Amino acid sequence: MVKAQLADLIDLAGEKPLPQWDPLHIKVAPTGLAVSRQQSPYLPITPDEIIQATIESYQAGASAVHLHMRDDNGVPTNDLAVFRRVIDAIKEECPDIIIDIPSILGDTEEEKLRPLTIPEVETTALQPGPMIVGSVTIIRTPQSIQRDLDFMLARDVVPEIATHDLSHLANAERLIIPRIEKPYYFNIVLGLEGSTYATPQNLLHIVERLPEGSKWMISIGGRPTLDMLTFAIILGGHVRVGLEDMIYLYPRKDELATSNAQLVEKVIRIATELGRDIATPAQARKILGFKKGPKV
Repeated sequence: MVKAQLADLIDLAGEKPLPQWDPLHIKVAPTGLAVSRQQSPYLPITPDEIIQATIESYQAGASAVHLHMRDDNGVPTNDLAVFRRVIDAIKEECPDIIIDIPSILGDTEEEKLRPLTIPEVETTALQPGPMIVGSVTIIRTPQSIQRDLDFMLARDVVPEIATHDLSHLANAERLIIPRIEKPYYFNIVLGLEGSTYATPQNLLHIVERLPEGSKWMISIGGRPTLDMLTFAIILGGHVRVGLEDMIYLYPRKDELATSNAQLVEKVIRIATELGRDIATPAQARKILGFKKGPKV
């Protein structure tokens, strides 16, 4: 009798089903504005290198690319001709990849928003509040947030609400959420200068306060990246990975990652071990409510 009761208590086969996850959407960030070849010799810094890094990452399993652009000398640029050359080459090999172009480079607001006129752009970051990054202060006013949102909505570009702390979330609920359709798409950015510290507690604190109908991903800067990506996968979020955010292969070793595709493959191994499927671009579009791009 006692044995039977104990057997019922430890019947592993009869456990309640685990939470159901969406397939994992992986966005690759192959290069950025701040990382340099001095920090990593593997960083792609020319258009041709960015093209190759994106294709390799897509083939590894990434469904989207966060596309900062550099010219042939490795200098960051907003030149639409360079963007056009790179996107055409990427789309030739990765016809259904999701294109995300940031709107932060330029001396005027018009210059910053110009890349969003490229038809293939499906999403971009919309930061709902100010922040201090190093010695630079990023100014965001209600008027500038509304102006940028107008520009995005007119082009069916889905705002990726870049949330660095709870004040950004509160601003988003007041200024952005009332004007957009579900699912609301948040990018929780932790670990950068000016962002909240990258800890599981801080991530959970923000995730638990997202409005109903939200989907979210994380972007993590620096050493804690792999730890936090794993935690996000377990929580059901989506992830951004790449040499823009992490140059080391492991959080506690000084072994440099040798490619963006290597980082994508690493995240996929972790997700697979946890039992989570990897999203195709079509699945990612459906999950996040994107209106552009092929649906199959």
